[in-house]
Amino acid sequence: MSFARHVAALTTLALSSIVLPAAADDAPTPTAPTPTAATPTAATPTAATPTAADAKPPTRSVEVELHSNDSRATIERRVGTTSLAGLPFVDGSFAGVGLWQEECVAPCEVKLDPRYSYRVAGDGVTPSESFALPRDKDKVRLSAEMGSSRWRLAGILTTGVGVGTALAGTSALVLSPVFENNDVGSKGFRQAVLVGGIVALAAGLIELGAGLYMWQTNGTSVRADHGTVGASRAASDAGKGPRLTASGLVF
Repeated sequence: MSFARHVAALTTLALSSIVLPAAADDAPTPTAPTPTAATPTAATPTAATPTAADAKPPTRSVEVELHSNDSRATIERRVGTTSLAGLPFVDGSFAGVGLWQEECVAPCEVKLDPRYSYRVAGDGVTPSESFALPRDKDKVRLSAEMGSSRWRLAGILTTGVGVGTALAGTSALVLSPVFENNDVGSKGFRQAVLVGGIVALAAGLIELGAGLYMWQTNGTSVRADHGTVGASRAASDAGKGPRLTASGLVF
């Protein structure tokens, strides 16, 4: 009986020596955690706080009151310049066409930005020269005396024709004595050259005078004052009273 117990104890001890190491081998080996690199995150941009130095003062507008002797008179603002295509140069001062935007039709009141150039124009009237608004005034009253663009163009053409006719008449008068001294042509021919020269010269001078009159009297002038419209263009050009020029308000 003791021998059987002794055999059972030895058997139990042998089995435990075989099973326990296998169990130990099957157990997972603990490993140290692998360090992972931290993923960089994008920084959220924050809006810059405007400072007093960055703040720009608002542009002060000028209230403009326009009166004219023509109901078609319109204040226009220059918004750009377009160069003519096909020319060998692109300088706008040589071949540029100004782009203008209508602001108001006389009589009217409108607030305008003094940083731009302006003119007074309209359908069928001669545009004025461009001018700048004064930056040190809150209100300006403009008086525009408009001229007809058709009559002005007719005056320019008539002036050109008059110059040509007068030159032709002068040439005939210069050649008349030359023909007479050299006995060129018949006497009637030489007489016709002389008379034709006198008539052409007289006609040319008349055409020249009429053309210059139509040309000059159909220009457009713009003045800044508090009176009524009626000052002539000559008076405006002579500098009588305050007026607007390309450099601003002139007194």
